[in-house]
Amino acid sequence: MKFLHALSAIALIASGLVVDAAKPTKTLKKRQGNSPGFVKSEGGEFRLDGKPFYFVGTTAYWLQQLNSEDDIKKTLTDIASRGIKVVRTWGFNDVVGTPPSHGTYITLWNNGVPTYNEEGFKRLDFIISTADSLGLKIQLVLTNNWVVDSSTLNATSTYKKFARGFFSNDYGGIDTYVQQLAPGSTHDAFYTNPTVIAAFKQYLDKIVARYVNSPAIFSWEIANDPRCRGALNFAAGPDCKPQTITKWTGEIATYIKKRDPNHMTASGDAGFYCLLDEADATKCQKINPIPPPPAQVSQTSQKRSLNGLPKRKGHLTKRQLLAERTAKEKARLHAARAEYVKKNGPRGGPKIRGRWAMPVDVPFKTRYLGKRQDGSDTDFGSSYDGSEGVDTEDIMGNADIDFSSFQFYPDQNTYSQDSGQSTTTEQSQGVTEGTGGENYDQTVEDGNDWIEEHASSANTYGKPVSLNGFGIVGEDSSNYYQPFDSNTVGADSDAPITRRAKKKKYSSKKQRAKAYKSWLSTAIKRGVNGVTHYQWGQNGLESQGGSVVDDSNDYHKGSDSSNGYSPDDGYASYDSDTKQQLQEAANEQNQKSNSGQDSS
Repeated sequence: MKFLHALSAIALIASGLVVDAAKPTKTLKKRQGNSPGFVKSEGGEFRLDGKPFYFVGTTAYWLQQLNSEDDIKKTLTDIASRGIKVVRTWGFNDVVGTPPSHGTYITLWNNGVPTYNEEGFKRLDFIISTADSLGLKIQLVLTNNWVVDSSTLNATSTYKKFARGFFSNDYGGIDTYVQQLAPGSTHDAFYTNPTVIAAFKQYLDKIVARYVNSPAIFSWEIANDPRCRGALNFAAGPDCKPQTITKWTGEIATYIKKRDPNHMTASGDAGFYCLLDEADATKCQKINPIPPPPAQVSQTSQKRSLNGLPKRKGHLTKRQLLAERTAKEKARLHAARAEYVKKNGPRGGPKIRGRWAMPVDVPFKTRYLGKRQDGSDTDFGSSYDGSEGVDTEDIMGNADIDFSSFQFYPDQNTYSQDSGQSTTTEQSQGVTEGTGGENYDQTVEDGNDWIEEHASSANTYGKPVSLNGFGIVGEDSSNYYQPFDSNTVGADSDAPITRRAKKKKYSSKKQRAKAYKSWLSTAIKRGVNGVTHYQWGQNGLESQGGSVVDDSNDYHKGSDSSNGYSPDDGYASYDSDTKQQLQEAANEQNQKSNSGQDSS
């Protein structure tokens, strides 16, 4: 039956005989050069109407699932009022079997055949036109690596208590295509199976053609966080490696560019490295060469080199990373000692050879000092070894990828030797030990290091760089924390998150705002062109039972149906402290854009 199912899908896609509820697409008007209103990638920076374009953005994946046009308007208006310029949202919405009773959808799958829903596209039309009227740009994500396996959910699952589309991994995505067109295949069939690739390109034809002439589109993001593995049961195949995703990304980027020269294209990858290792020349081999420097180097690129970022002549290696981390550690130790003396005076420790020394019990932690200079005995973690099937540098080297993208989610990924480590069971569920408590300072430090490393990499390639999503789980939302690669929710009695929440492993609102301020400051100082927060929290929405705006499930309880809240997967920021940090950073980025030069 699987064989016949696959043959049927192949025949339908090959012949173009898919059901399409959408209206005929308008004739494309492809613009060349610097068209007014379109953001371009030039000389290592974004440019809009002849000026550099710097921004702070936010994510609202759930926009298309809001109850009404008034809710969409309110959300986008509140975002714009903070000086935010780019909104990142899902540009896909796949369902299988029957249309949902609440909310909208874009693609309906049945037996390997996709049907496109014009009403779903109209919802995107309204989002994009409203954003345009408010001076916002929309970054449309075209699919998602993380898809919940519905077969793992039972009737009592906490996940099922929430409306469809409440969580970011409940919109379909990569594994929807694989299950429909190559049942029984591993997750990475999405990148290699010709039938699956053809179906994805068919969707690209629909959505790219629809918005090819819209200056409200900031860029196409090919996929959110593509990896060799998916969520839970959607494992990686034995042959998937970083080169697999690099090749696929290049193919899709070129396909989009041929149909839309007006907009930028980004991979959407999480920024994981595959470090070159002098001890093993076969590991992490690159497909794409580093491009030659642009004829005109932007002020952004020049100042990245002058403001303390390390200069790299090639791909990042273990030796280079160790040297960079060691230099940072020395600087931090020096600053910490100076601060200690400032607070405690020169007599804070024992006297040695006539001089007052630092007390031996002052907790100055070292991680890299004393390591071998070639980095051979240093494990930087899974974000650097290519184990996720991603090589962000090699992806950046593709000519049709316009800018570097990366993400930072320390509750779910490991970014250094001393990040909070989880048990084997928790790791299998995609969960680390959290970012609060004794891990908080390390979390902040890891974020700043990660940002600086990616700014340096972008400088090497002469391309703009965008922190595509960052966030930490707060204590106030921990009961609703839903890891991207899982179907567990924080309130589940058997979820590791509950145990960690009791140990206060999450950050308070004040700590979260402080961390965000640090990362935003580092990004702006290091010349990061765009910084997108994950995710926006909106209140004052019309609450309806069964929708994503629903206060009947013990989530942000309230008796006023006009004060509903947007979805919260543990990352939503409703608090004024975080929004104030975003606004201040946005004002700084906007000032750089308005002045026409980089002031970092």
